[in-house]
Amino acid sequence: MILWGHCDLTRPFCRESDRLARLAEFLDGVLSPREHRRVTAHVNACDSCRRLVEEARALLAHFA
Repeated sequence: MILWGHCDLTRPFCRESDRLARLAEFLDGVLSPREHRRVTAHVNACDSCRRLVEEARALLAHFA
């Protein structure tokens, strides 16, 4: 389980201090279209963030 775990710090998105908040906004669907595309591209390219998003979605679905 990677939930809120480590990210590849060689990737710019992973170094952002608000990365977890941005991923939460991504999951909530409240990002601007431009930011949504940016985060989608990152999540598709970063295994750590992809797993994080998958785990968060599973957790949210469990409590829905």
